[in-house]
Amino acid sequence: MAIRRFEYTEDLSYMIQAGYTILTPTNRISTAILDSLAEEATSKTWLKRNVIPIDLWIKKKWRDLAHQGISPCCDYEILEGFEEQTLWSLCIEGASENHPLINPQETAFLVSRAHQELNSFSSPTELKNIIASRKNRNFTSFLKWHEDFLQRTEAIKALPLSTALLKLIKLLEKTPEHITENIALVNFYDPPPSYRALFSCLQVTNTVENYVSSTPPLSKVTPEKYATTNSLRIEEFNSDKDEIYECVRWAQEIIKENPNAHIGIITPNPQGVAPDLQREFLRRLRRESIPAFDANINTNSYTGAFKSDGIVYTILFTLRILENDILETENLCQFLRSPFLIGSTEECEPRSNLELYLRKKRSNLCSISAQIAFLSNETGDFFCPKLVDALVASKNIIRQNQHSKTPFELSHVFRKLLALLFPEISTSSQYAIGQLEAFTKSTQKLARLTPIIKTLSYKQALNRLWLLCADETKKKPYDKTCQISIYTPSDALGLNYTHAWFLSFNDVSYPEQIKKNPFLPVTFTEKYLNPEILLKKSEQTVRNIFDAISGTIKLSYAIHEDELEQNPSQLFGYLQASRTLTNKEKATSSEIEIIDDSAFLKLKESEIVNGGSQLITDQAQCPFQAFAKHRLNVSALQSFTPGISPMDRGTALHIGLDHLFKKITSQKDIELIPNLKIKKIIGDAISMSIKYLRRQYPLVITPNFEITERERLDVLFQEFLSKEQERHIFKVIQSEQEYFIRIADLDLRLRIDRVDEIENNEIVLIDYKSGSTTPSLRPESWALGRSDNLQLPLYFFAYQAASKNKVTGLVFAQLNAEELKYNSLLRSDNYSNNSKRISDEQWCELQKIWETNIHSLAKEFKEGVVNVDPLAKATVCNHCKLNTLCRIKEQEQLPPSTYVSEKK
Repeated sequence: MAIRRFEYTEDLSYMIQAGYTILTPTNRISTAILDSLAEEATSKTWLKRNVIPIDLWIKKKWRDLAHQGISPCCDYEILEGFEEQTLWSLCIEGASENHPLINPQETAFLVSRAHQELNSFSSPTELKNIIASRKNRNFTSFLKWHEDFLQRTEAIKALPLSTALLKLIKLLEKTPEHITENIALVNFYDPPPSYRALFSCLQVTNTVENYVSSTPPLSKVTPEKYATTNSLRIEEFNSDKDEIYECVRWAQEIIKENPNAHIGIITPNPQGVAPDLQREFLRRLRRESIPAFDANINTNSYTGAFKSDGIVYTILFTLRILENDILETENLCQFLRSPFLIGSTEECEPRSNLELYLRKKRSNLCSISAQIAFLSNETGDFFCPKLVDALVASKNIIRQNQHSKTPFELSHVFRKLLALLFPEISTSSQYAIGQLEAFTKSTQKLARLTPIIKTLSYKQALNRLWLLCADETKKKPYDKTCQISIYTPSDALGLNYTHAWFLSFNDVSYPEQIKKNPFLPVTFTEKYLNPEILLKKSEQTVRNIFDAISGTIKLSYAIHEDELEQNPSQLFGYLQASRTLTNKEKATSSEIEIIDDSAFLKLKESEIVNGGSQLITDQAQCPFQAFAKHRLNVSALQSFTPGISPMDRGTALHIGLDHLFKKITSQKDIELIPNLKIKKIIGDAISMSIKYLRRQYPLVITPNFEITERERLDVLFQEFLSKEQERHIFKVIQSEQEYFIRIADLDLRLRIDRVDEIENNEIVLIDYKSGSTTPSLRPESWALGRSDNLQLPLYFFAYQAASKNKVTGLVFAQLNAEELKYNSLLRSDNYSNNSKRISDEQWCELQKIWETNIHSLAKEFKEGVVNVDPLAKATVCNHCKLNTLCRIKEQEQLPPSTYVSEKK
């Protein structure tokens, strides 16, 4: 047995059998009636009945009368909704000089609604009086746009549906015999005045029956199941999450007992509720099987962002980025990752290689022509012949159609580009095929705009297509197998429900607040859209829905939303409230399977690990982080930053300093080399830094940018040389020198920024830092045992193992625009006047601590200690960005005792 969304009586059945035209206010009611008729059919084939929504019926009758040569139907065509919206937006764009800050598309929607409401609610005389008045400034703007709109529609001999209806009524008032058919009006609870006028005209020469479906509630029979409406309770929940959780649990229990139940979830805010409901349904489906249940939900409301629709967005996104040669690198990477792009399967690896290469360069801008050169190189790692051919052909097509083409011509261009770049969509999943159909329909709509918009540029046409696609993808397909329907109260009217839950009915959400249209005159709003009328309409709407529910009725609201406290809707304020406490702990704990896996993943002899001081740092910060980065070679994708990344600024600074101190090798050089030569050396060092940056960021390092960067580095290098001149006598003996050290059978590769020799042949190891902070070198910073500040201690052991000279100091030289200073740990007085030294005993004690820590961490890594145990979670996890791999957030959901035992 199928799910029934409409129950009809013998009276309606008789009218259907007698050949009446069944008119409904919405398409979903027509579909529900046809589904019910199909369910009752006794054979595989049956005669389709004339069940049609009112707006489609009006268009059909208009065409029929036009074919008979009856004016005004033969003089004008009826505009589709997208055509009307486009015309209004053109009117508004044409007057943009007077209204520079308004959004044409959003304003067009409001103006179009205002025009429809004026036509629907006002009599011809009243409409003339309203148009004649110009009391409201916004309404004056509306009238100016309206005049332009009338001129444009007259030029193409077309009318919006609301205007066509008024003309049809006027025609039928004079000659009602033009339409002769028996009509049944199904579930027209409160039609607007224009519809009532149409029905009055039809009654002159036709039989017009009014039919309202209702299902006698089971509650009238069973007192325990709400004997009357007054016995209903409104349930209170602490939060909207608890409310949704309980609603889904309730629906699940019903579907288990009755797979053919039609469950209505009525809410004033489907857009906000539907995604959470869908997630909760899917979450519960993973826990236990629900027979004959589809997690999809029927709704009229668009519940997701356009971007989340995937395929259509990807197509439009691709058409947009190919318009120009320079684009954001993140957008190019998104383009390369598309699974529907030509050759995505066979060319997956080289495209991934190109993305990784671009992310290593970190520039947020790139050139398509430069990437085509990479992709065309047969000997490189990025060779993608299919993608190259499609890109070159697409760029040529776009170039040829850049300016002044008709919408019809450009619609064919877009379809041609689709076939070139995404040839495999048509052979993919049903979802992909549906998305392709949505895109194709949108291009067809664009072609139909040719009489309205004569010519467009490629960019303008793409903007129009984007809007059409956004509107087309909002149309959520109806699925007759879905048991769950989520509607607003007004959308829920006209259907029957086995059970219904009125969700989130608080005093703010319903009755809905009056949304005043600024383009409607105040007198009109006060007459037709005042609070009293809306309250009565809301009460009647809920009452009509109640009458269409055969089983359980539930009402609820959440007491708290963010920090606001809410009350029940004033419609249900008279009901007794009952607090419902939802306990989700049991459900959550049952979903987490705890596995005791304490085995170590020892480093194999054949396993090659490349790393330096960062390996030891990572092991100290979190063993799993070190395992993932240095053994699995996993790392979070580098993000692109505008301008130059701090990391590359630091690298450029190191390159410049390396050049600088290979030319200026001692404190005496700073004093004795003439200023002009010093300036030249600094200039050459800066050029080395700029050369690196230009190679990394060719589109960022413009002449003006280079001038600014040179000035910044010049000030920094001069100030640093002045600081170096204040030191005691020193000589630079090494710069950017590599060292190798073996610790606990682990080979580490290190690079020491600078090695200085001071008095008494003492050695100081210097590491440059370009950030705003430097690690602490105070002896107590290593007292905790597990320290992640072991970079300079590693340098100490590596240099000491390779040289006979004694290291007596470790220094971080901070070169930052905000602060330029030394952060040092010294056992000598020969570094500078301002430096503080520690005793020889402290120095020896620190060496023992360093050695113990470093060997312990290296041994841990070698032995395969890989537990998720961040040293300082707030900072470590934020920089690591591998939480989807280590699942630390899921681990935190475990009961405390379990989490502690696992860590042990």
